[in-house]
Amino acid sequence: MVLIKRVGSTFQLSNSHWLLYLILISLIFGVSGCAPRKPSALLAHKPLPAEYEPTQPEVWSLPNGLSVIFTPDPELPLVRGTLYFRGGSLWEEPSQAGAISAMGAQMRDGGVGALSADELDRELEHLAAYLDSSVGGEYGSVEFSCLSSDIDRVFGLLSDTVLEPRFEPQRLELWRAKTLESIRRRKDTPYVPARIAFGQLLFDETPYGRVLSSEQVKRITRLDLLRAHRRMVRPDGAVLAVSGDISRAKLEHLVVQHLNDWQPRSVKLPAPPEVSFKPRPGIYFIEMPFEQATIIMGHQGVKRLSEDHIAIKVFNEIFSGSMLSARLISRIRVQLGLAYSAWGGIIPGVVRGENVVQLQTKAPSAGKAIEEGLMVLVDLQSQDVSEQELEQAKQSIQNSFVFEFDSSEKLVSRKAALHLLEYPQDYDASFIPQVLAVSAHDIKTVAKRRWSIPEMVIVVVGNKESYESIEEMRGRPDSVLYNLPIQRLGFKEALVWR
Repeated sequence: MVLIKRVGSTFQLSNSHWLLYLILISLIFGVSGCAPRKPSALLAHKPLPAEYEPTQPEVWSLPNGLSVIFTPDPELPLVRGTLYFRGGSLWEEPSQAGAISAMGAQMRDGGVGALSADELDRELEHLAAYLDSSVGGEYGSVEFSCLSSDIDRVFGLLSDTVLEPRFEPQRLELWRAKTLESIRRRKDTPYVPARIAFGQLLFDETPYGRVLSSEQVKRITRLDLLRAHRRMVRPDGAVLAVSGDISRAKLEHLVVQHLNDWQPRSVKLPAPPEVSFKPRPGIYFIEMPFEQATIIMGHQGVKRLSEDHIAIKVFNEIFSGSMLSARLISRIRVQLGLAYSAWGGIIPGVVRGENVVQLQTKAPSAGKAIEEGLMVLVDLQSQDVSEQELEQAKQSIQNSFVFEFDSSEKLVSRKAALHLLEYPQDYDASFIPQVLAVSAHDIKTVAKRRWSIPEMVIVVVGNKESYESIEEMRGRPDSVLYNLPIQRLGFKEALVWR
């Protein structure tokens, strides 16, 4: 699943996508960004089921399939909202690669309704309002914020962005130039080549691993944007999430006035494409002149809402969560000092997810860092976690849960996320009791069932010293990397097979 919109080689999030992305991360990992407390404080008592019950947003639907989620918040004279619609680049034909992402950006940037792009910019500046659009893998969004006194005008602009984008050729050319420049700069930092290569090796030319090329960007036309808009921007399954200083009666009036005639699809959007590609395990080395080695390793993962998805959340917290005592951080960074950064987890997807471990270390430590990262998983597969470790993870998840609802904007955005990603309606109500029911045996089962060391695809971006470090470990019979196949690859805009 892709919640991040891709612009050339970079991955960018609009404000609404940042918020929904953070909500998705919380749905996957069940953790917040709060600083971890000392274990003694966390374990002063065993966690109890959370009694906090957030205010429930008001929800209603239009005949065309659009759902509205609303929470009033008169604290400040502001209104914020995002309209999410189903469909994105996962449904893109290879011959039209990049068109849906370009369409998402140009819905707002290319002018709307009676306003040219420049006129729209000036109008929003005059109103001190915000309006943006984007499309990712599974869905797109148009978001706004404004003074409550300007809601009539800004909601009209939102409607024009959704229904009447102009897609001005000059702005399309500006998007093209920026995207081509971002593709040219893909090799400027080691993470981008590593991330692109990892996706390609896991998913090949499927929509989950496809990489936009400069030639594809050059071929995108205004007609491609119009076709993508007609196909993707539809109200069936769409959600409008609004919070702020506005009454329900006023919002209902605006929605009916501007969006009631929005026409649904004549043909239902098909299910996301399946993944039949089977990756080839091994080490894939991309030599680049960086002093540090960037390592991304893992394999294909599980579909969202698998039967063990709650146990997966607790596993992720123990493996690489917000606690300094999390296994990967504690072992790789704190105890051994091998990595500048260490992160990993099971990330479910709409069809297939990713199991991933990411490390950055100095070049001579690349082989050792890979081995130790894998050994953390081996330990979790072979031994039960301690009761203290398990309870600490549960309480960390429980303590963070309330922060998913600490503003009206988060409240409606989370409700929209649950709807868009097709989570059960009682997901939040049952979440904490299910977390507290997870056992040490469940964690070990997740480690054994969901992680496979022999299936690991290991991508390393680094210099010659990094390669020599890995070769040294491959030659040691006592190493988990012993005789693991290794292949050197090149990288231009994407992987180059040698």
